[in-house]
Amino acid sequence: MQRDAEAASEVVPAQPALPEGFAMRPGFARVGLRQGDERFQRGGDLLARQAMIAVAALGMHGDEPGFGQRLQLRAGGGGADPGDARQFAGRQRLARQQGLEHGGTGGVADQGGDAGEVRHQCSLLHHRRPGFGTGRSLALPGFPRQDGLMRFALLAIALLATWPVQAAELKIASWNIAWLTLRPANDPDLPRGLTPRQPGDFTLLAEYARRLEADVVALQEVDGPEAAARVFNPRDYVFFFPDERDIQRTGFAVKRNLRAIRNADLAALDLAPNARFSQRRGTDITVESEGRMLRLLSVHLNAGCREGPMDPARGRECDNLSRQSEVLAGWVAARRAEGAAFAILGDFNRRIPDARDDLLVQLTRAAPLVRLNEGVSNPCWSDARGGRPFISHIFLGGPAQRWVVPNSLRVMVYAERDPAMRDRLSDHCPLSFRIRMN
Repeated sequence: MQRDAEAASEVVPAQPALPEGFAMRPGFARVGLRQGDERFQRGGDLLARQAMIAVAALGMHGDEPGFGQRLQLRAGGGGADPGDARQFAGRQRLARQQGLEHGGTGGVADQGGDAGEVRHQCSLLHHRRPGFGTGRSLALPGFPRQDGLMRFALLAIALLATWPVQAAELKIASWNIAWLTLRPANDPDLPRGLTPRQPGDFTLLAEYARRLEADVVALQEVDGPEAAARVFNPRDYVFFFPDERDIQRTGFAVKRNLRAIRNADLAALDLAPNARFSQRRGTDITVESEGRMLRLLSVHLNAGCREGPMDPARGRECDNLSRQSEVLAGWVAARRAEGAAFAILGDFNRRIPDARDDLLVQLTRAAPLVRLNEGVSNPCWSDARGGRPFISHIFLGGPAQRWVVPNSLRVMVYAERDPAMRDRLSDHCPLSFRIRMN
């Protein structure tokens, strides 16, 4: 029996712990550093955290006026409290006169400030281990005792400069938003009986998009960038759509802080480009993060052949899906030949119960693939009987297979349980996962 994919709200990770033996007092300054911050904020190793602490300590060192400013030392309101700084420097001078060296500063990760910058709320620290406040100095072997703190910090900075930094995570999602269009109900290109969305429905969808907070969203059934902008804030996202006029287009919404380029449409997926309701092109983009590239393809395949052999003898729908799977396999083979990291996301209109499924066999002949939602069921609009088989899927190929964060697959289910809301929201829920491109 398949288990339900986790339908989880977003969880904010706990703040990383300080090195053992440190105790925090109320903060007075912020240190804005880039190298080392990522490891500290993500709960990195002890060396990175000790380096941050040593750097901050140098910034407030009594014998180094201005060094803290060169490290972007800033208080929450625009500068360190002069009284605190003078008092701290005075205590250090007194301690050195007595042959002692005390304390330092350190940080607790805090999101804020300019885009992409992580700052740390710093505080005076008291260390309970020998070497701090027990009559011993921080001097390293071979260095004068009074310069121990500075030399330790400089050594830590040098080590940190070459220490590998953990790659940032990207959240990638796929969402079929079911006839998302701004066209009026009597538009001849809309199917008869389609319930038009009201302003409140767009507001509700936009709230779910905000809560999803994905870096990249593969879209299906969206009528271009104008419709997408009613759900995804255009100040935060840029949109990519294929060169076609279909209402049920594939596409992407990509956070503006990411570099992305649009590749040529996978036009061959549209087996009937001149039909009133065509077979839909694939939208193909490349996203860059930290110097690495990820090729992404958003698809919405032909409906009507959800399971069983994709045999033309079973009818036109299965024949169409078989032909589309050949097109997809060609795209996969091309990515494999390039050695590219890639993913295919979207609505395949196909249940894939096991490795013998015709569509899966066709794709995996072209290249080894990982299907992230394999072995789990879909909790979207589930009832007492439990989840249903997925017809939307996420395939990863090339280096992207090892980039995925384990156990990061999520389905964001809607709070609304009234079946009538399926027409106002979507019959599909957002499906997401996380990767580290390293």
